[in-house]
Amino acid sequence: MSFNGGGVSNWTLVAAPATHAEAWCMRCVNSIANIPAGLCQNSTAGIKCQYCHLQHQTCTPPPLVHARVHDLIIAQCQSCPLEPAIAAWDGHLTYHELDQLSTRLATKLAKLKIIQPDKIVPVLVERSVWVSVAILGILKAGGAFLLMDISFPDEYVKQICAKIEAPLVLASIRQAYRVKPPSPLVLEVGANTLLADDEEKCTHLQSAYARPSDACHGLFTSGSSGNPRVVVIDHAAVCTAWAQPVATQLMLSSSSRVLQSNSHAFCACVVEYLGAMIHGACLCIAPEPGQGNDTMKTIRELNANFIILTPSASRLLDPNQVPSLQVVVLAGEALGPLDLEKWQGRVQLKCMYGLAEVAAFALLADLTNLNSNYREIGVPMHTWNAWIVDTNNVEDLVPPGGVGELLLEGPSLGRGYLNDPACTAQNYISAPSWLMQIRPTASHGYRCLNTGDLVRHSPNGALEYIRRKDVTEVKIRGQRMDLTDVERHLARQYPTSTQVMVDIIIPSDDIGHNGIMLVGFIHTESSHHNMQNKNDEIFASKIESRAKAATVLSAMKEALPTFMVPDVVVVLNRIPATTSGKLHRDRLRRLASRLPRSTLLAYGDV
Repeated sequence: MSFNGGGVSNWTLVAAPATHAEAWCMRCVNSIANIPAGLCQNSTAGIKCQYCHLQHQTCTPPPLVHARVHDLIIAQCQSCPLEPAIAAWDGHLTYHELDQLSTRLATKLAKLKIIQPDKIVPVLVERSVWVSVAILGILKAGGAFLLMDISFPDEYVKQICAKIEAPLVLASIRQAYRVKPPSPLVLEVGANTLLADDEEKCTHLQSAYARPSDACHGLFTSGSSGNPRVVVIDHAAVCTAWAQPVATQLMLSSSSRVLQSNSHAFCACVVEYLGAMIHGACLCIAPEPGQGNDTMKTIRELNANFIILTPSASRLLDPNQVPSLQVVVLAGEALGPLDLEKWQGRVQLKCMYGLAEVAAFALLADLTNLNSNYREIGVPMHTWNAWIVDTNNVEDLVPPGGVGELLLEGPSLGRGYLNDPACTAQNYISAPSWLMQIRPTASHGYRCLNTGDLVRHSPNGALEYIRRKDVTEVKIRGQRMDLTDVERHLARQYPTSTQVMVDIIIPSDDIGHNGIMLVGFIHTESSHHNMQNKNDEIFASKIESRAKAATVLSAMKEALPTFMVPDVVVVLNRIPATTSGKLHRDRLRRLASRLPRSTLLAYGDV
């Protein structure tokens, strides 16, 4: 079905249910008379604007909440001083104790006279009670925080400090030695520096001068060059994003015990820290990997009832072993049907969609019901509107059922990339003309975010995730195909799989790239190790891989065209992972490409 008229570009409904398309057409016919006369002067804009109202039924996003994050947290400290704020492997704090210790830290920072509004202070501290103290202390002193994962190499830490022009670094006693000259000043955070009987007050903290429009925190995002980029998020954006309706939909409250287990390199960790403290919940802090971190054991010991984690990490948990969990929020990766089946009927299951470029998150899906669609990433939270635009032109909207790029509109957008105006302008774009006509009172600088994610509307109005825009279809054996289709079929052959990846591999001895291989990688529940970053023994023995390869490939040949069947399936001992806990696709691809063709084929040669 196509539409063309009045200068509107051709629109094609791809794989949309017929009833869905018919309903949309009927609404267009019934509503065409209601197009404002002013918009009819430009038929293209008029039709598009009317289409917007029909498709989304959106309203103007709420205004910014002009507040500061630490003021919201201090309000919790004052209203429930004896309630638990932190329950960690290394200690416990009430909200009153959190308030006291963070004020002591803020006093020390203020005396240094180097913290100013919009200055970002890196925090290099292991997961412990002291991370929340550092966050709140920096905010009280008038600065902004940036969490760094302790797994970062020293050179990467140095690059970050230089990138943000850090005035100083807050570090634990175990990490302080890693910040070397010419890096900035280091202030140790921990029991030795903050538990001393020092009641000296500072009545002139810089936070008195911090404004809601000043930076609250920074977040990492990867640049195409591999160099770190830092997104700056303002106080007002965070306060708006964490308005009470958002917490209610997320089922986050003062009775929540939120497990903080995400890496400090993953933006979900900031959701954990700020969301819990702003709404008076208790943060349950898991130890770092390699320090006796057994997630299920930690959940039981700290009685955590709320968790945010990637689908990959959730596959390593047994619901029967964590009966205290009430809310499970999956984020950061695409879900599979088994991810839902595992938790449904046991917990309130959510899917959260967010990016480093926005405060908190933008979309939320409730997947608790048995008939939930695992592809759905949700509907916009009350502070957001979500639009689907043509991948090559934001001035063209995509009709219901069509695939396009997700465009986010709302007051909780990040400020942009620090010291990178070109990248900021590329992703944080001026509102398209059709949107400005819907928002006639919007300011001239009204912005939206190009997410780079391809989505489509499901018949119930929720958004379905398709893939990243920059992950194009591949061509192999003269045919184009989507690797995710092959991954889905491969996953069906391994019901106990915790991770599946299919990619094009160029063997190390293929000098002319004439023998490009399609390779499947599988990690199952019975594999030897969990998700780690180590390089040794990634691939299981050839005997273990060969055991099922012939059966799997034979079954796939019956279900798929020959060009979509992998040349070989390799079983993984463990999953190479990024610091944020996601599958490290590039590393796995590089490791496989170091092997000659004969070695790769041996994994499936029976």
